Amino acid sequence: MMKRPIEEVYGCDAAEGFNKGKKETVVHYRALLHIIKADGKFDLNC
Repeated sequence: MMKRPIEEVYGCDAAEGFNKGKKETVVHYRALLHIIKADGKFDLNC
């Protein structure tokens, strides 16, 4: 696996890095919510 350049991952400054992280977190949890809604159940013992 090739690593991405650090600037691409975190951005040029702290604010940009924070916003990228926040956006990726929102996308991640929306995807999980979509999976849960599609499955119709939520099980913590996966």
